[in-house]
Amino acid sequence: MTSYEEAPDDERIVTRFTYASGIKEAIAKYYNGDRFASFGLVMGDGRLPSPFQLAREYAICVISKLRQLCVEKVWTAIGAENKVAQAVEESFYVDDFLKSETSEEEAIDMVAKMRKLLQNWGFNITKWASNSRKVLETIPEQHRAKDVTGIDLQNDKLSKEHVLGVKWCAESDSLEFSAKTVSKIATRRNILSVVSGIYDPLGICSPYTLQAKLILQSLCREKMGWDDPIPAQS
Repeated sequence: MTSYEEAPDDERIVTRFTYASGIKEAIAKYYNGDRFASFGLVMGDGRLPSPFQLAREYAICVISKLRQLCVEKVWTAIGAENKVAQAVEESFYVDDFLKSETSEEEAIDMVAKMRKLLQNWGFNITKWASNSRKVLETIPEQHRAKDVTGIDLQNDKLSKEHVLGVKWCAESDSLEFSAKTVSKIATRRNILSVVSGIYDPLGICSPYTLQAKLILQSLCREKMGWDDPIPAQS
């Protein structure tokens, strides 16, 4: 059996899953039509997949490739720059657009071209926020984030925004995390509540939260109850 890592580069583009040699029923034509590939899946218990499963996986591969080709043709047809087109594909998270640039000039250029491109297709991006006052000045006030409207960009501090659930301080261009303290008696339940209340999908706070998790682990090994007061020496 050939693994994904051992497969040729051109085969990885289409299949993207584990190969199983010798499965004639799984022979399928490549998207460019110039060669064939025998591919398939192996189930967790060692059984070979059904024809339906093979057809489903092949369909997913074909659809993925067709989507890529269609997107490329659309960008070419509307004359979008590669950088802006790439930002549309890679920097949108549901309806949030997150992008960093190396300079204010590049950020201003990206905002202008992104707004123009999407407006041509009926999408008007609003609630813009930036850590650069120079960038914000180029955006109409009604299209800025709520906390960035009606302020003096030269003297007032920039607001804090929530970016995918994480608090972003635009003034210092940093991420902030908040944690409640154990106001009651310290127990396993209360400590777990504090640790679980920290939303940190990127693991930035792990050096700190890991210490609390190690404490919970040691309390569990000592077989302490969920609501037993934790002795000072623990």
